[in-house]
Amino acid sequence: MQLEQYSLNYVVKSFLIDLIKAIDINNLHSQLSLSNLSLQLSTDTDSFVYKTPIFEQLKINSPQLKNLLTQKLLTLFEENYSYGDFKLKINSSHWLEIAVCDPEGICGAARILNQWLNNLSRVTKINIIKQKNNSNKTEKKAKFIYYYTHARCCSILTSAHKQNLIQLNNLDFKINDWYWQKTKDINFNSLNFYKGYESKLIRELVIIIDKIEANKINYLTSLENLTQKILDVEKHCRIWGKVLKNNKDISLARLALIMIALKYYQALIYAQFSLELPSEL
Repeated sequence: MQLEQYSLNYVVKSFLIDLIKAIDINNLHSQLSLSNLSLQLSTDTDSFVYKTPIFEQLKINSPQLKNLLTQKLLTLFEENYSYGDFKLKINSSHWLEIAVCDPEGICGAARILNQWLNNLSRVTKINIIKQKNNSNKTEKKAKFIYYYTHARCCSILTSAHKQNLIQLNNLDFKINDWYWQKTKDINFNSLNFYKGYESKLIRELVIIIDKIEANKINYLTSLENLTQKILDVEKHCRIWGKVLKNNKDISLARLALIMIALKYYQALIYAQFSLELPSEL
């Protein structure tokens, strides 16, 4: 599976369907598909946990069958899957929870999230369908804060390029015309996936990409949320100085995170305002 083509929601759905298919109880997997499987991201902002009413989805009412499915799901998972990929549990509401990583760090290196971010960092073009009659267009002009946020991201990436930390194909930052020319994977595991500003920005990207895929994106709401998360990282998560000297992996991961966020920021701005923002104020 090429994760760069899909939302994290899609990745988790695919994993769950494959897991249930492997159990092969009463041909249950035939009732599930990527389009009809209900999967929600938890409201816990310090985690990356999806949940689904799996028994309701599979129309299972029998307590015995519920227990059998639960036992086989957890046993098969423990025998064949690394805790660095996912963590499964049945919560008190009898929903199945699939954690990509969680506040306790039980999922270890969070390989899937690291891989997903790396593949996002390789994407050169982001296409968001622009609806002709977009009900979200309640503003005629982009706010100054959007210009400022865009310029700050461009400035940070330009500085990194000029210091030979990264190599961009150009410094024009025209939408879908610039990218990071990297050959090695970024160690996103050096970031804090479990809480803090980096985690909140990553989570916001997960939400936005999930909504783009589901065609449920509200451009203005997403822009407001993404603006705040980007500025929080820019303010509180250092890249230069001692951080760069002592742990270059963290600096590169933060630069890559800003680059990914800027790509989606530009796409949302254009979808909402038909506008390309300048790289400098």
